[in-house]
Amino acid sequence: VVIDDGATTPTHGHPEKQMGLVLEGAFDRVQGGERRVLQQGAGFYVPPNMEHGGTAVGGQCRLLDVFTPPPPLYISADAT
Repeated sequence: VVIDDGATTPTHGHPEKQMGLVLEGAFDRVQGGERRVLQQGAGFYVPPNMEHGGTAVGGQCRLLDVFTPPPPLYISADAT
């Protein structure tokens, strides 16, 4: 996921577990009422239904997001 400097991912939750890694830049992240600025190389874990979101700071940010199970939106009808 590429997030432009100053762009925000709205606070949200979902039933899937999520893990992520900051590949580039920095991400000011909020989860469960706690705020942390994650730098390149930092990882995070989101339990199911936990509210989370954040903002790219100091430039563009690239995140690797992994979900389990895969959200239905990410599953192609051709893959079944």
